[in-house]
Amino acid sequence: MWNNRKSILLSIVCTGAAILLVVLFAALMPLFPRLAPADGSILFDPAYLKKAMPTFYACCLPALVALLCLLRMLIDIRRGNVFVKANVSRLRVISWCFFALFVILILTAVFRITSPAIILVAIASGFFFLLIRVVKNVIDAARELREEHDFTI
Repeated sequence: MWNNRKSILLSIVCTGAAILLVVLFAALMPLFPRLAPADGSILFDPAYLKKAMPTFYACCLPALVALLCLLRMLIDIRRGNVFVKANVSRLRVISWCFFALFVILILTAVFRITSPAIILVAIASGFFFLLIRVVKNVIDAARELREEHDFTI
Protein backbone atom coordinates (compact mmCIF):
# COMPACT_ATOMS: atom_id res chain seq x y z
CA MET A 1 0.00 0.00 0.00
CA TRP A 2 1.33 3.41 -0.99
CA ASN A 3 1.60 5.85 1.92
CA ASN A 4 3.14 9.18 2.86
CA ARG A 5 6.33 7.56 4.19
CA LYS A 6 6.97 5.77 0.88
CA SER A 7 6.23 8.96 -1.04
CA ILE A 8 8.81 10.89 0.98
CA LEU A 9 11.34 8.09 0.47
CA LEU A 10 10.71 8.19 -3.29
CA SER A 11 11.23 11.97 -3.24
CA ILE A 12 14.52 11.51 -1.36
CA VAL A 13 15.72 8.90 -3.86
CA CYS A 14 14.72 11.08 -6.85
CA THR A 15 16.45 14.11 -5.32
CA GLY A 16 19.60 12.04 -4.74
CA ALA A 17 19.46 10.88 -8.35
CA ALA A 18 19.06 14.49 -9.55
CA ILE A 19 22.11 15.53 -7.49
CA LEU A 20 24.10 12.71 -9.05
CA LEU A 21 22.95 13.75 -12.54
CA VAL A 22 23.98 17.38 -12.01
CA VAL A 23 27.43 16.29 -10.80
CA LEU A 24 27.82 13.88 -13.75
CA PHE A 25 26.62 16.55 -16.18
CA ALA A 26 29.20 19.02 -14.86
CA ALA A 27 31.96 16.40 -14.94
CA LEU A 28 31.19 15.18 -18.46
CA MET A 29 30.33 18.56 -20.00
CA PRO A 30 33.75 19.07 -21.65
CA LEU A 31 33.14 15.90 -23.68
CA PHE A 32 29.83 17.09 -25.16
CA PRO A 33 31.24 19.19 -28.06
CA ARG A 34 33.43 16.27 -29.19
CA LEU A 35 30.64 13.70 -28.89
CA ALA A 36 27.95 15.81 -30.56
CA PRO A 37 26.57 14.25 -33.75
CA ALA A 38 27.01 16.37 -36.86
CA ASP A 39 23.36 16.44 -37.85
CA GLY A 40 23.05 20.22 -38.22
CA SER A 41 20.88 20.65 -35.12
CA ILE A 42 21.61 23.71 -32.98
CA LEU A 43 21.40 21.55 -29.85
CA PHE A 44 24.29 19.40 -31.03
CA ASP A 45 26.36 22.07 -32.75
CA PRO A 46 29.86 21.90 -31.21
CA ALA A 47 30.36 25.66 -31.59
CA TYR A 48 27.05 26.33 -29.81
CA LEU A 49 27.92 23.87 -27.03
CA LYS A 50 31.31 25.52 -26.47
CA LYS A 51 29.68 28.94 -26.37
CA ALA A 52 26.98 27.74 -23.95
CA MET A 53 29.31 25.81 -21.64
CA PRO A 54 30.01 28.72 -19.22
CA THR A 55 26.26 29.17 -18.81
CA PHE A 56 25.77 25.47 -18.17
CA TYR A 57 28.50 25.49 -15.52
CA ALA A 58 27.09 28.64 -13.93
CA CYS A 59 23.66 26.98 -13.72
CA CYS A 60 25.04 23.83 -12.08
CA LEU A 61 25.94 25.59 -8.83
CA PRO A 62 22.51 27.03 -7.95
CA ALA A 63 20.88 23.80 -9.13
CA LEU A 64 23.12 21.75 -6.85
CA VAL A 65 22.56 24.07 -3.88
CA ALA A 66 18.78 23.92 -4.39
CA LEU A 67 18.82 20.13 -4.64
CA LEU A 68 20.94 19.76 -1.50
CA CYS A 69 18.55 22.05 0.41
CA LEU A 70 15.61 20.05 -0.92
CA LEU A 71 17.24 16.78 0.17
CA ARG A 72 17.88 18.12 3.67
CA MET A 73 14.30 19.40 3.87
CA LEU A 74 12.89 16.03 2.78
CA ILE A 75 14.97 14.26 5.42
CA ASP A 76 13.60 16.64 8.06
CA ILE A 77 10.04 16.07 6.84
CA ARG A 78 10.61 12.32 7.05
CA ARG A 79 11.60 12.82 10.70
CA GLY A 80 8.39 14.75 11.34
CA ASN A 81 9.92 18.24 11.32
CA VAL A 82 7.75 19.99 8.76
CA PHE A 83 6.87 23.46 10.03
CA VAL A 84 10.26 24.50 11.40
CA LYS A 85 12.47 27.53 10.83
CA ALA A 86 15.13 25.42 9.11
CA ASN A 87 12.69 24.38 6.37
CA VAL A 88 11.58 27.99 5.88
CA SER A 89 15.25 28.95 5.49
CA ARG A 90 15.81 26.11 3.04
CA LEU A 91 12.83 27.20 0.95
CA ARG A 92 14.23 30.73 0.96
CA VAL A 93 17.59 29.42 -0.34
CA ILE A 94 15.85 27.30 -2.98
CA SER A 95 13.86 30.30 -4.19
CA TRP A 96 17.00 32.41 -4.48
CA CYS A 97 18.67 29.61 -6.41
CA PHE A 98 15.84 29.84 -8.95
CA PHE A 99 16.35 33.60 -9.07
CA ALA A 100 20.07 33.05 -9.70
CA LEU A 101 19.19 30.71 -12.58
CA PHE A 102 16.81 33.35 -13.93
CA VAL A 103 19.54 36.03 -13.84
CA ILE A 104 22.20 33.76 -15.37
CA LEU A 105 19.91 32.72 -18.21
CA ILE A 106 18.58 36.22 -18.93
CA LEU A 107 22.11 37.61 -19.03
CA THR A 108 23.11 34.78 -21.35
CA ALA A 109 20.14 35.48 -23.61
CA VAL A 110 20.91 39.21 -23.72
CA PHE A 111 24.69 39.18 -24.05
CA ARG A 112 25.81 35.78 -25.31
CA ILE A 113 23.31 33.38 -26.87
CA THR A 114 19.85 34.53 -27.82
CA SER A 115 17.86 31.36 -27.94
CA PRO A 116 14.13 30.79 -27.43
CA ALA A 117 14.97 27.74 -25.29
CA ILE A 118 17.19 29.77 -22.95
CA ILE A 119 14.56 32.50 -22.67
CA LEU A 120 11.85 29.93 -21.96
CA VAL A 121 13.90 28.25 -19.21
CA ALA A 122 14.71 31.70 -17.76
CA ILE A 123 11.00 32.55 -17.61
CA ALA A 124 10.27 29.18 -15.98
CA SER A 125 13.02 29.83 -13.41
CA GLY A 126 11.53 33.24 -12.62
CA PHE A 127 8.09 31.67 -12.20
CA PHE A 128 9.48 28.97 -9.88
CA PHE A 129 11.24 31.71 -7.87
CA LEU A 130 7.89 33.37 -7.25
CA LEU A 131 6.10 30.08 -6.61
CA ILE A 132 8.65 28.89 -4.04
CA ARG A 133 8.49 32.30 -2.32
CA VAL A 134 4.73 31.86 -1.91
CA VAL A 135 5.18 28.31 -0.57
CA LYS A 136 7.86 29.62 1.83
CA ASN A 137 5.47 32.27 3.12
CA VAL A 138 2.72 29.68 3.63
CA ILE A 139 5.07 27.32 5.49
CA ASP A 140 6.34 30.22 7.61
CA ALA A 141 2.77 31.24 8.51
CA ALA A 142 1.95 27.63 9.41
CA ARG A 143 5.11 27.46 11.51
CA GLU A 144 4.08 30.59 13.40
CA LEU A 145 0.59 29.17 13.99
CA ARG A 146 2.07 25.89 15.23
CA GLU A 147 4.44 27.69 17.61
CA GLU A 148 1.58 29.84 18.87
CA HIS A 149 -0.56 26.74 19.36
CA ASP A 150 2.28 24.95 21.22
CA PHE A 151 2.44 27.76 23.78
CA THR A 152 -1.32 27.78 24.35
CA ILE A 153 -2.33 26.06 27.59
